[in-house]
Amino acid sequence: KSFSYTSLRSYGAMFLSFGLMTLLLTFGQSYFAAEYTPSTFSIIIGTAFSIIAIPLFAFDTPICEAFCKSKITDFIFYELFCLKRIKTRSGKYPKINTAASIFVAIVAAVIGYLTSLPITLIVIFSAVFIVLSISSPEFCFMTTVLSLPLIALAEHTSLLLCAATLVNVLSFSIKVLLGKRLCHFEIYDLILIFFGAFVLISGIFNKGIESFGSSLIIASLIGAYFLASNIIVNRRLADNATNIFLFSSLCVGIYAIISYFVSPASHPEWVDGSFASEITARATATFANPNVYAVFLIPAIVFSYLGASDQKHSSLSRFYCFLCLTVNLFSMALTFTRGAWVALGISFIGLVVLRSKKSPKALLVPLCLLPIGLSFIPSVFINRILSVINLSDSSIASRLSIWRSSLLMFKDNLFFGIGIGGGSFEEEFVKYAKSVNPNAIFSVAHSEAEPKDIEMLMPYGLKLATHHTNATGTIY
Repeated sequence: KSFSYTSLRSYGAMFLSFGLMTLLLTFGQSYFAAEYTPSTFSIIIGTAFSIIAIPLFAFDTPICEAFCKSKITDFIFYELFCLKRIKTRSGKYPKINTAASIFVAIVAAVIGYLTSLPITLIVIFSAVFIVLSISSPEFCFMTTVLSLPLIALAEHTSLLLCAATLVNVLSFSIKVLLGKRLCHFEIYDLILIFFGAFVLISGIFNKGIESFGSSLIIASLIGAYFLASNIIVNRRLADNATNIFLFSSLCVGIYAIISYFVSPASHPEWVDGSFASEITARATATFANPNVYAVFLIPAIVFSYLGASDQKHSSLSRFYCFLCLTVNLFSMALTFTRGAWVALGISFIGLVVLRSKKSPKALLVPLCLLPIGLSFIPSVFINRILSVINLSDSSIASRLSIWRSSLLMFKDNLFFGIGIGGGSFEEEFVKYAKSVNPNAIFSVAHSEAEPKDIEMLMPYGLKLATHHTNATGTIY
């Protein structure tokens, strides 16, 4: 509350002190040490904080009151992210004075200089995020939904997502204990509880600590379902979560389209050699690969379609959803992910069937328009879809062989499993690699094959220690 009641002028003094001290320490070291090169990041951060601080000196209003008075900040922080409004009370209220603000800022700048400025800022923003999350579980949930594409950039994506989930669980648990939230449980939730329990048991009794760590991550993410079902309890919260998710998908979709055309060769390892002449690049956006990005886009496309077709929404809201739908569909096409295309098609078939229950004749409209729509789809997309049933395709053939061996592995470990995680799978799969059809596997290990086709097989016990090519071009 002290930070909430602190005036904008004190925050201006805090930002200016932090910015100037960061610049002073950066250029000071450069002056006294000739071999030292000033950090560009430190210069940008110091300059940015100094510039942001200047207009804040004109206002002596507490920051909580200023946020409530501004329509933009009021909508973002209180309406969209569901923070509780804190209004100034009559008389005195706790706040941080200007001198203390300057002292805190100088200490933070010195710590950033002695250790690492990026890490210092991450710690500060993480502390602010945790405090706001403890005060509002809805804020933590909405922020996590918004930052999903950014979390995908992290080196340990699952761990970061689990950390956000655990903070959210702590926040919600505190509210439940204080009687400010209700925790409800449905009978069908037992299915996920049993699944999570089996995952933990498999992680504990198979393959040691690595498998156990993976099982903990999966169980934590399963717990996020119960968290979401208890936080999203009304239409307003559901609309907020959907709009935030669509905004996130819109931003990352625009980035994916721009990067696809500006730097199409940034991820050549994901280009299928069978379509090298037609597909020169695939959109990945901020995700690890185009397949993961395509999975992210499936619910984004469904939600944006529902919003754009909902007559109850305002014209502005429907236009926003239509814009998200257009960008996400275009991005989905640029991923060239066959499985996601099929899944999206099945999703829309189910959606049409559900919506036509009251009026079965409504099914005739999409059925009549389907042949017309297919005629406008470029041939490269049609060929890509049809390749799913083409067993001569190197990717399909190798996957079928891997799946066949996986089924054998499943049969031999039916009750106790093999452990959780990629490492456990690779360790066990080596024993069954000999069951893979050699013709299917080594048809990709040819001089005409793309390097990624061979690399795809290496984690599955088919590691090629040396590569020797004979006169016929076959790799041994």
